[in-house]
Amino acid sequence: MKPSVAIAYRVYPGISKKPLYYPDNKLKLVTLGLKSLKQGLKGVNFHFYAILDQCPESYESVILKEMGEDNTTILQASPSGNEATFTQQIEILLNQDFSSSVYFAEDDYLYLPESFKKMLDFQKKFEKIDFITPYNHPDYLDYDFQKIKREKIDYENIQWMTVASTCLTFLTSKDVLKRTQQQLKTYTQGNPDAGMWLTLTHEHLFNPLKWIKFKKKDWDSFTFIAKAWQMSPIQILFQKKHLLWAPSPTLATHLESTRIASEVPWDQYAKKWMQEVEKEIQ
Repeated sequence: MKPSVAIAYRVYPGISKKPLYYPDNKLKLVTLGLKSLKQGLKGVNFHFYAILDQCPESYESVILKEMGEDNTTILQASPSGNEATFTQQIEILLNQDFSSSVYFAEDDYLYLPESFKKMLDFQKKFEKIDFITPYNHPDYLDYDFQKIKREKIDYENIQWMTVASTCLTFLTSKDVLKRTQQQLKTYTQGNPDAGMWLTLTHEHLFNPLKWIKFKKKDWDSFTFIAKAWQMSPIQILFQKKHLLWAPSPTLATHLESTRIASEVPWDQYAKKWMQEVEKEIQ
């Protein structure tokens, strides 16, 4: 039997930062990402919940074409905005009955083929998998804040490792999501994504001065720790540490041009998809 996953995907027509591809055309960027996502879902049963945040009708057409009308539910953001749509993702994934595996997706990622099967197989194989990011973030190597004592598991030609935090694209289960929704919702209350993750992974929270070398970047990171304690002191003290896993080599990349996961020749994958985008989006 194929593994299954319910995906809550949120899309906004504006462009933030500078993406590696289509920095001036969000519809083409979204189409490119969806083409890669569809390849990433090979061998997996899925249902795709698309949250449109102030998007023109062209976005709905692209999503239905790429993901399939039978596999897709289109929803409008209510209310709109980054924090509101993240809350909407949580509610959608908790209330759906399609799958016990749930995935939070943003609109500016590229995926490798069959990446979801690899994540879902890993999730099913090992009990201590609370959260999975497909993105081996460059910060894990070059940012002191991310240099933690890691657990590692070698499985199916991937070295999975625990990490302190990630972005807002990740896989978990309905059971874990139900238990941790209050910590996740601190993001909607002013906690940055890194601070939100620290409320779950507990990294650095009990030894905040151990890794700081008194550089400006370190003090910026210290605010993540302060926010985590401010937002979730009870959960930090009385709920268990959760493990967040990342793959090496990566299975996906965020498309911010300065933060591309480096192990994959993304241009080789993107070239074919971009040719299709150019034919379809004028």
